[in-house]
Order: sequence, then structure tokens, then C-alpha cells
Amino acid sequence: MSSEAGRSSSAVPQSVATIVVTVSGSGMQTQQQTVNVSGQSDITITFDGNDAIPNGPNRDFFAVAKDSSGATVFQGDAKADLDGTPANVTIHMGFILSGAWSLMHTPQGQTEKGPQFFNMTQTGNTLSFTFFDSDGTSHTGSGSVNGGDVQMTIPDNTDSCNNPAPVTLTGTIASYGITMTGTYTTPGTSGNCANGETGTWTATRAQSTSFDISGGWSGFLTPQSGSEQGPSCMTFTQSGSYFTFTGDSTGSGTLSGNNIMFQFSQSAGGNTGCIIDNYLTGTVAADGNSASGTFTTANDCGIPPVSGTWRAVKGACSTPPPATQGTLSGTVTDALTGLALSGAIVTVTQQGTTIASATTATDGTYSLSMASGTYTAAFSTSGYIISTIDNVSIGASSTTTLNAVLSPVPTAGQVRIVLTWDYSKGNLDLDSYLQGPRAPGDTTAGPFQTWYGYGSKVYSFNGIVYAQLDHDWTDPAADGPVPQETTTIEQQVAGTYNFYVHDFTDTGSANSVALSNSTAQVKVYVGNTLAATYNVPTNQTGTVWTVFQLSGSNPTPVNTLSSDETVLQSASRAGSSLKKSKKR
Repeated sequence: MSSEAGRSSSAVPQSVATIVVTVSGSGMQTQQQTVNVSGQSDITITFDGNDAIPNGPNRDFFAVAKDSSGATVFQGDAKADLDGTPANVTIHMGFILSGAWSLMHTPQGQTEKGPQFFNMTQTGNTLSFTFFDSDGTSHTGSGSVNGGDVQMTIPDNTDSCNNPAPVTLTGTIASYGITMTGTYTTPGTSGNCANGETGTWTATRAQSTSFDISGGWSGFLTPQSGSEQGPSCMTFTQSGSYFTFTGDSTGSGTLSGNNIMFQFSQSAGGNTGCIIDNYLTGTVAADGNSASGTFTTANDCGIPPVSGTWRAVKGACSTPPPATQGTLSGTVTDALTGLALSGAIVTVTQQGTTIASATTATDGTYSLSMASGTYTAAFSTSGYIISTIDNVSIGASSTTTLNAVLSPVPTAGQVRIVLTWDYSKGNLDLDSYLQGPRAPGDTTAGPFQTWYGYGSKVYSFNGIVYAQLDHDWTDPAADGPVPQETTTIEQQVAGTYNFYVHDFTDTGSANSVALSNSTAQVKVYVGNTLAATYNVPTNQTGTVWTVFQLSGSNPTPVNTLSSDETVLQSASRAGSSLKKSKKR
């Protein structure tokens, strides 16, 4: 008989609540002990007395660290030969890396390549994984985890000359097991491939998914400025968030929530010596029966890369349908901040029937495929007012961009004004101006005015905010992906409010039609109700759009364009002129 002292640690992570050690081996019954960490920084697990471990070779000590919910957060194992004397066994605990991963690599002196997709399996400190190379060849590998360090080897890899070129990757684990980074090396080989390769790599774990895409699919690619190609018939096999496919194309990929990434390769014009790698990203529709997104190509053949869109439909592969499919895509943002809204629901209906739906990605984007036609699109998420857009036209073999700005539900008595426009039509910088009655006791001459000017975004009196320009937009890089400006009347005062939109880009022009052609739109929310929607008049000159007046809860449309920019100067700013550059 023998005794054994288990893992001792000087820094047990705060997330660990219990550690369970299981001992097994030939000719013995499995034994297990559980220790409540209870905030200890040092623990010792001892097998002795009635639970002593029988002598024998190759006893396996497997330890798992669990959080307060019982979920395993770290694990590790070690083996020891017991000969009758007390033995100390040290178990190096590490992150659990089992699951689907996408990996990018950057050869020294070159640009980043990939991704490649791995399905990792971990037992204790030992790793094994499989993946499909870009040419459809299946590879296997193995490795180990030691605390936050990881090492992986792909022994059956080959170089571009089809010579054996195993790859060794070493690195560290970050973000609590969500990412890995490191360096890699391949040995030199003979012939034209005599030089080995070194570089860096980074891997990202796919998050869990509820979608099952196993089965047959029909895929279609539409190169930019080209016509749709397909169908490509493929059969998908899914394991957790990792999947492989065979058929007209062979490859692999990952599902992360409803986001999908995969790759396959093809010969360039029948030239088997030149391989083009196709990398596809997109989303799976809510019903799991269709997917769509964008693709790019890469090659080492000197052929210009190609980009475009793709769609796939689940079911038996058949001849391509008429080219009537179109794509609806865009970005959903927060009206108050301009930031992207992830997890928002996009639902497309036609005559009351749901045609397609999607959930926005972390960057607020979505993409849906559907037959050409006219639809209604609704955008919703918890805590925001639903935005519904009618008469959305989808063209055959084309993409319609439809962005949505969602307003957080205002409190009672608030009035929120949201301005949006199409930045691609003239790259305009439009600005919101609200003029209104001053608070009781404020004897300043003229109405207040909120606008982008320094110190003028907020109107307050005696410590109370009555109105403010919540979000001012100038360009995509600085102020968010969707052109939008938002103004809120926090506390309404008796009297008349006026709302204007100014074309700052064309300040001083008497003949500009840019504002008229910007498709600018203003939505007015009174409480949680959309009270009015105004569209800029078309085919008219002017840099100032007088949109509406408000007295009480009912906006009254004005909806006129003019070149008289003096209306933007409140009485308290008489004699001042519009700034030539914005002061942020």
C-alpha cells in the first residue's frame, strides 16, 4: 500500500471552488477525492489510510478544477509508479482547449494567411486535433498543455513540393482559454523547398452554437460585378462548433453562435498546379435552413484576388433556381451612442408571413438572402423601440443595404429626434439643430438652441437638463458605422420647438441639391411611440431643411428646403456665423 500527496498550488485562481482528483490504474478500483478550496492559496490532497492507493505501475492522477456552478475550468493529469513508499505527484493544471478553433499564421516577412480550422480534443494535459488543409487534405496533430503554455505538432503536414514538412507550434493561452498566440517552425527540405519556414500564429476559439448544419447543401457564389455561380453540392458533418464538408468542394469551418466561417480550394482554370483558396464568412438564418455572407480568395499564382457574396440552401442539391435571389444586409446601431448593437433581431416579412430572419453580429451587421421582391423589415432588441421599415425592395442578384438606428425606450415625457442619411450620396456631414422655449426663470434673450458647437450640445438651467444633442456624427471612423444624429427633449416647456437639418458640407451654397438627394430621414418619438417620420424633399436646392414644429405631443410638419442659413442662428447668437470646422 502507499500514500500520495496531490497538487499543491501557491495561487489557486479565484474562479476555482473545488478540485477533484481521480486515481485509476490496472488492477485497482478507481479512487476519488474532492477538496473545497474555500479561498485557499495552498492545498494538499492526501490518499492514505482506508483510501490508500494500491501499489503498481503507471497510476493515473487526473485532476479537474471546478467553479461554483460545477463547470470544469482547468484540468491536468500525471502518472506515477507506486512501490510502497509515500510519493508526491505534481499535476500541472491547464486551460481546457477542447472544441473548434480558427487559426491564422503569418510567415516571416509575409502577410497573414488563413484561417484554418481545428477541432481540438483534450485529455488531461494531452491534446489531439484534426483539420482540413486548404486543398481538402485531412491532417492530424497532437500536443500538450502546461498551465498557460501550449505546444502542438502536425507531423503529417507537407510543403508545396509535397515533401514531409511537420509543423511545430508553441505559444501561450490568453483570455481565459479563448485565444492562443505563438510562433511556429517547419524544417527545411530538399529540392526547391530547401528553406524551412518560421512565423507567428494566433488562434481563436469558436463559441457554442445551437445550429445543426449537418446534411446536404447547395452553395452559390456571386463574384463582385459578376453573375451567380452554382450550385455547388456539399455534404456537411458537424461536431459541436466544428464542421467538415465533402462533395464538389472539400473543407472545414467553425460555427460561433450563428456566425459561420469556412474555407475550400479550387484549381485555377483547370491548372492543378495553381490552387485558389476561398474564405467565406457569414450568418446562418434563424431557421437553420439557409446561410449567406461574403467571400474572398487568395492564391500564390499571381492571379488577382476576387471578392463577392455567397448563399447556401439546406436540402438535396438541384439545378440552380432562376437568378431571382437577392441579399439584404446592413448595420444596426444605438441612437444615443452610434455604437453597433449586437444580438438585435432582424425579421423580414411579406404580407404578414416571415420570409427570413437573422441576429446581428458583434459589429452590428447582418446579411439575409431572399427572392427578389418588396418586403417589410423589422429591427428589435430588448430595451429599444422596434423600428419597422416598409417597401424594402430586393433586386435579383444584387445587394440592398438597409441600416437601422434603434432608440432606447425614452422615459415618460421625453421626445427623441433621430436623423439618418445615406453617406454614400455625396459624403455629406449633416447636422441637427433644435430651437425651443427657455426654462421658466431663464431670462436669456431668444430661444435656446442645441447644436454641435462647443458648449452648445446641452441646454440646461439651474442644474436641470431640458434638451441635448446626444450624438453628433461627422465620419464613419470617428462617430460610428451609420450616419446618424440624435437629439432628446428631456423636459418639455410650454411653447413651440423647431427642428432643422443643415448640410454642413455645402455651407454657403445657394444651388446645392446634395441635401435633397441625401435620402435624409427624421423620426420623432414621443415617449415609446413613433409620432412622425419625415423624408427630405427631393429634387430641390437648399442647405437647410426645416423639418417640423412641436408644441405638446403632436409634431406639425414644415418639410421645406431653403438656403437661408440665418435661421440656424438663435436670437442669443445673433451676429455669429457658422463655424468652418467642427469643435469636438
